[in-house]
Amino acid sequence: MVAESFCFTWLSMLFSAPTMLSNEDFSNLSDKGFSGNIQVQSNVRSDLDHQLVSLQLMVRYLDNISYSFNISNQAFTLGPFSCSRAPLGVFTLLNQSETVFDSLSYKLVTVLEYDFNPENPPNLLTCTLDSVPGLSCQIVVIDVRHYFVYVTLMTTLVGPIPAKIPIDIYYVSSAMQIEVDNRFPFLQRSTTIIDHLNSYPPTAQSFTTDTPEEIVEVITVVEASDVSSIFMSIGPDGYVPYPLAWVNDTSNKYIRVSPTSRNLTFDGYEVDNQAVFIANYNITLFPRPVNEINGVLSYYNDPDFGGIIVEYQLPATSIKNYKFSLQRNPGLNLEITDIQPYIDNVQAVYTYNFSLPILSEYNGDFAVTLPNSGAYLSIPSNLPESLMTIYKVDVFIVSDAEFVARFNITSRYPIFKISVSTMYTLNAGESLVYGDLNNGIFEVVFPRIFYKNCQFDIFDSRNTKVSFTSPQAYNIDMMVVQQNFTTAKSIVNVYDIQSFRFSKSVIDFSKSSSKSINVTLYFNFTSSNVNAFDLQFNLQNTSLTFPAIYNYSSNEFQVNFFVPTEMLPGEVPYHIYESKYGLFDMQSSFIKSIVGQAANLTILHSVGDLFPPVLTNITAYPSDNVMLGGVAQTIGWYLTIEDSPNGFDYGTVDVISDMDIKPISLMFNKLNRTTGNPNLGTYLVGFYLENSTVTQTFKLTNLKLYEISLAKPNYMLVDHLSWVFGKYDIQKSILVENTIEFKTNIYLSKIIIAPIDLTPPEISLFYCTPAVDVGSPMRVVDFKLVLQDNLVGLSSTHIPYVLLTPDNADPIKYQLQPEGKTLNAFNGSFSLPFGFSTKNILVSVHGIVDLNLNSRSYTSTDLKNAGFNYFIKRNFTLNTPILESARPISTDGGSLTLFGKAFGVFRDQLSVTVNYLDQRGTKNFNVNFASGGIIQTVDIGNINASVIKVHVTSLTTNKQSQDILIYPYNYIPPPPKPTSNPSNICPGTPPCNNRGDCTPSGCQCQASWTGPSCSSQTIVIPTPTPQPDPSTGTNIADNNNNVTSMINVVEVREIDDLDQIVQTFNISQWNFTDQSKSMNNPSYLYSSQLERTTTNINVTITYYQNQTNITFGESTLNIQASSIKYSIELSKFNFTKSTNLLQVVLEATIKSNNKDSCSSTQFGSEDGSKDDVKWIKMNIDKLSLYGRFIDFGIIDDKPTKITNRIIDDEDDNESDSSQFRSIKVGITLPAYDNIALLDPDFSNLIDVETDSSISYLCKSKGGLSNGAIAGIVVGGVVFLSIVIAGSVFLHKRLKSDREDKRMSQKLRAIK
Repeated sequence: MVAESFCFTWLSMLFSAPTMLSNEDFSNLSDKGFSGNIQVQSNVRSDLDHQLVSLQLMVRYLDNISYSFNISNQAFTLGPFSCSRAPLGVFTLLNQSETVFDSLSYKLVTVLEYDFNPENPPNLLTCTLDSVPGLSCQIVVIDVRHYFVYVTLMTTLVGPIPAKIPIDIYYVSSAMQIEVDNRFPFLQRSTTIIDHLNSYPPTAQSFTTDTPEEIVEVITVVEASDVSSIFMSIGPDGYVPYPLAWVNDTSNKYIRVSPTSRNLTFDGYEVDNQAVFIANYNITLFPRPVNEINGVLSYYNDPDFGGIIVEYQLPATSIKNYKFSLQRNPGLNLEITDIQPYIDNVQAVYTYNFSLPILSEYNGDFAVTLPNSGAYLSIPSNLPESLMTIYKVDVFIVSDAEFVARFNITSRYPIFKISVSTMYTLNAGESLVYGDLNNGIFEVVFPRIFYKNCQFDIFDSRNTKVSFTSPQAYNIDMMVVQQNFTTAKSIVNVYDIQSFRFSKSVIDFSKSSSKSINVTLYFNFTSSNVNAFDLQFNLQNTSLTFPAIYNYSSNEFQVNFFVPTEMLPGEVPYHIYESKYGLFDMQSSFIKSIVGQAANLTILHSVGDLFPPVLTNITAYPSDNVMLGGVAQTIGWYLTIEDSPNGFDYGTVDVISDMDIKPISLMFNKLNRTTGNPNLGTYLVGFYLENSTVTQTFKLTNLKLYEISLAKPNYMLVDHLSWVFGKYDIQKSILVENTIEFKTNIYLSKIIIAPIDLTPPEISLFYCTPAVDVGSPMRVVDFKLVLQDNLVGLSSTHIPYVLLTPDNADPIKYQLQPEGKTLNAFNGSFSLPFGFSTKNILVSVHGIVDLNLNSRSYTSTDLKNAGFNYFIKRNFTLNTPILESARPISTDGGSLTLFGKAFGVFRDQLSVTVNYLDQRGTKNFNVNFASGGIIQTVDIGNINASVIKVHVTSLTTNKQSQDILIYPYNYIPPPPKPTSNPSNICPGTPPCNNRGDCTPSGCQCQASWTGPSCSSQTIVIPTPTPQPDPSTGTNIADNNNNVTSMINVVEVREIDDLDQIVQTFNISQWNFTDQSKSMNNPSYLYSSQLERTTTNINVTITYYQNQTNITFGESTLNIQASSIKYSIELSKFNFTKSTNLLQVVLEATIKSNNKDSCSSTQFGSEDGSKDDVKWIKMNIDKLSLYGRFIDFGIIDDKPTKITNRIIDDEDDNESDSSQFRSIKVGITLPAYDNIALLDPDFSNLIDVETDSSISYLCKSKGGLSNGAIAGIVVGGVVFLSIVIAGSVFLHKRLKSDREDKRMSQKLRAIK
C-alpha cells in the first residue's frame, strides 16, 4: 500500500515596501488554501527596502498550487509549486521483533521496522486494539523507521486473552494488521490469595494539611500468597501498576505510592486473564487557610551598577523558608530560597527581601510568585527597537556524537542567549567565543540526532527573539544553514545492537555466601560512533548505576557491576542510557525483544527485599510541651522503625522551627537505638537546646529511612513520615517555652523569659572583589564580612552566605567561613563559572542570625546604602585558552580531540603541545579544526608511555593553557614488582576483624565495611562544592554534633636527604576548571605555578558517588563510594641538588562544635613510625575522616617508590583538642626529570566498632564521653551485655524524676 505524501518547505522572500510589514499583510493567503506558518523577520531588517519574510509551504504529492496576495495595493503571485519527491513510502513491514513482557510497566512490548522514506515525519503511525476488550495499544517513535508497540492492560478486562493479539496499524490513510504474542505471565484464572491490604493513611478519612501545596504521599501495600496475577489501580494518573518490592517463600508484597495535594480516589484491581475489583481508596484534604500577602516589586536605574535593580519585599506574618519563583522574559525562570527575614518582634512582622539585576534596555514583564500570591511588574524601555544582523550560521560535525552551531552576529543590544531546537540553550556569556556580546561569534554544541528542520532562536537583552529553521533565510543576503540534518543522524537504537552477553546470566545466591556477586556485561552496536557517548547501566528499582567503558582492544562496551542479594528473585529489569544528553534509554525489555534470551539476567534464591523501612510510632521526648526554665536541655523524638529481613541501617531527618528558616539536620543509626533490634527497634533522635533560645515550636519533616542493603533501593517515598501521616500529628511537634514556673498557695504560674535582644546583628564591614574577568582561567572573587551584635551574640549554627545574582541565570549561593574561632568575622573565596552573567553581578548577604534568632538579610540596595560593595564588575576576555579534557586516544595515536574554553575560531592561531614523557620529549602540532570549545589536531603519532601531557597555546596572545594528562588505552605496563604483606598496618582482632584481607596498603574490606580495621561504614556526603583552591570541606550533622572535615593542599617543599627544608613554596593563586561535564563524576582541576620556578602543579579533585575501580600505574585501586580522590601532577622541577626530594604537604582536619566531644588520631605503617604511613584516621566520637596513601607515584612514566610522612609542625596555630584534630602528611618523592603523579583518597566514616587501644582526648578530666565509650567496647559479648544493661537501666529511669538530666547527658555525649 502506498501512503499519501506531502512536501514541506520554507520559502524566503525579500521585500521593499513603503511601510514595515507584519504577519497581517499575508493573512489573505489562507483564502487561497495556504495552511503553513508565516514569519516576518522584522528584527533582522536593515531598512524598508530589505524586509525578510518566510512562508512554510505544505503541498500534496503531485499537486500544483499557486498563492496570490496583495500588499499596499500591489498584487503578488507565488508558484506554481509542485511536490515531486517520492511518496512517504510503501507501507511494508520489514521486521517485527519478539514480544516481551515488561515486568516494570506490566506491558507487552514489540518493535516494528518499516520501509519508510527517511525524510518523512516520524509521528504518523497510530494503532487501535478493539478485538480484546480491556487491552489497549500505544505506539512510541524510535526513529522514522522503527516504532515501539505497547499492549497495556486495563481494569475493564473481562475475559481470556488470546494467544495472538491482533492490532491495527494506521499510516495516514493506509492500514495493516499485525499480531502480538500473548506473553503475559498469566493465561488463566488466578490462584492468588490476598492476605493483607493496607493503606497509609487509612482510606475514607479527612485530613488537614498545613498549606494548599503540601504533598501527601498515599501508600498502599498488598501482601499476597500463591501469586499468579498482578495488581494495578485506576485513578487520576491513569492505570498504575503496583511494583513488587518484597518476596519470601510464601508471600509477596507490592507497594504503590501516590503523591497528591488534593482529594484523591482510586480503585485497586487484581488482574490475570480478567480484572477483579479489590478495593476503593479515597481521602479528603482540607488545607489550612493561608494568609499570604502579596509581595511588592519596585525598580530603579542605578548608573554605578550600569543597569536596573529590582527590589522585592514580602511582609509576612509567619516565618518559613519560602520558595520564590521568578519569571521574566525571554524564558528565564529562577528560584530563590533560604532568604532570612528581617524580624520585627515588636510588630510580629517578618520581612523577606532581595535584589535582582535587569539590563537597562530590558522591555517586558517581571514576576515573583509564591503558591498563593504574586507580585508583578512591567518595565518599559524608551530605547530604540532591537536590530540584529546575522552574518553567518555554520553547523559543523565535530565528532561522531555532536554538532557545533556557530553564529556570527551584530546586534544593537547584547545577545542574551541562544537556543538550538529549544532543548540546547546557552547563555550568551557562555557561548561567546570571539568578539563581544554586541558583535561576536557564538557557539552551541548539540547532539547529532534526527532533526527534520533544526530550529535556532537568538534572544537579545531587550527581550526580542529572532527565530528561524535550517531551511529559512536568516539574513537579507538570503543565506540558509548548509547542513543536512536528516542524514547526519547518529543516535543508536535497539536495532543497532550487534552483540550482547553477560558473563553470568543466572545469579544463584544459594551457591554463594557473599552479599553480592560480580557480573560483567559486554555489548556493542553496529554504529561505529557510540564510543563518543557517555553510557550508564542501572539495575532498575535501585540507585545502583555503573559506567559502560568502551574497551578499544575488543571494540565493545564493558560494564563491571555487582548484583546484591537483596535484589528480587526472577528476571532483573535494567536499562542502558546515554547520560550526557539523555538521548536514548534502552529498557531490558526492549533489548530482549531484539537479542532474545541473551538479554536475560536472572536471580535465584536471593533475600528479595526492596521494601522500605516502616515507621510505626512517634513519641515526643521528653514531651510535646517542654519548658526550659532558662536551663539548656535535649529534646527529640522516639521513632519506632520496622524492617525485615534486611534490618534498619540509618536515617536522616530535618527539624524545622516556626521561628527559624534553617532546619536542624539530624542523622541516627544503631547508636541511637534504645530498645529492640534492626528488624524492630526504637531510636531516640534529638538535639541540644541552649538556654538562650526563644519560645518556638519544632516539627519533624523530610524523614529518610535506609535499610541494611547493598541494593540501595529506590523507595519512591519522598518522606517516610508518610507511614504515620495523620496518626501522630501531636507527637510530631514539640512546643518549647523558655519559661519559669513558680507556686503560690493557690496557683501555679508561668513567666515567659523574654529575649534580652530584639535587634538583629548588623554588618560593620563587608568587602568583595570589585571586578572579575569571567573569560579568564582566574575567576576568583574574595569576600570578607564582620558582624556586630551588642547583646546576646551571634548564632554559631547560622553561618552567613553571599548571594551572587547574574542577569541571565540562577543566583549562586556561597557559604562564608568563620575566621579562626571568632563568630563575628567571616571570609571566603569562590570561583565563578565561565562567562557568568551578561553584565555586572549583584551581591547580597543573607543568613545573619543571633542567639535569640533575630535575623536579617542585606540586599544589594541595603549594602549600597550602608556604603559597602554591592556589585562585581564583569569583564570578559578570551586571551588565555582553558583546557579541560580530551577524548580517549589509543597508543597507536591519531588526532587529538580536546575540550575546553576560549580556544577561538581560527585554527591557524592555535598550537597544541604534546609532551610524550619519553625520549621524544615535546612536540608542537597544528590544528585541523578549532571552535571555541573543541580542538582537533593532526595525527600525533604513536604513544609509548602510560600518560602524555598536553597544553594549548594561543599564537595571537602567546598565552598557554594549563597542562592536562591523557592516559592512552591499550597501554601495556611492565610487570609489577612483588611486595610482602605488612604485619602491623591492619588493626583488628583478628586483622581486619574477619571482614577483609590484609594487604601491603592496609585492609581491603568486604562490601559495606571500610576503614583501617573494616569496622566502619561510609557516610554519604553531598557533592563537594568547588572552592578557589584545592580544598574540600564536608559538614556532617549528627544530632547536636556538627562535625566538619577538611582536606587541603598546603604547600610544596624541597627537602634534603636529612629531611631539612631547603625551600618552601606557598601557593596563593589557583586557576580553576570544572571538569564535571566531561567526566562521569564531579571533578575539579586546580592549576598553579610554584613561585620563583617554572614548575606547574595540577591538582584534580574527583568525587566518587559510587564504589569503583580505577587504574593508577600498574595497580587497580578500589575507591569507596562517597570518596574524594586527589590526583596531583607536578611538572619538571629544578632541584638544588640531585639528592634532594620534593614534598607535597596535605593537611586533613576534623572539627566539632560539641564541647563534650572526644577526639583521636590513628595511622598505619609497617614499622609503627610516622615516616611511611599507609593510612590516617581522625575521629570526633564515632565520626571520622579516613585517608589512604599509596606507596608509589608515576615518576617520569615509571611506578616509583614514594613515602608518605606525618609532619609535626611546631608552629601550628591550632593544637589538637577534644573538638579538633589535624594531621599534615608530606607526600615525598625523589628527584625526577619531567613529571610526577600522586594519587591519595579520602572518605568520611562512621565507626560501628573501635579498637580499645585508641587514645581519646576528652574535655572532661580523666574521662571519655559516652559516645567514645560506646565505640571503644571490645568484643561481641561485652558489647552486647553493656547495651542490654544500659537499655534496662534506661527503661527503669524513664519513670524517675532524674530522667531529663540523664537522657540529656547521654544524648549529648553519644552524638
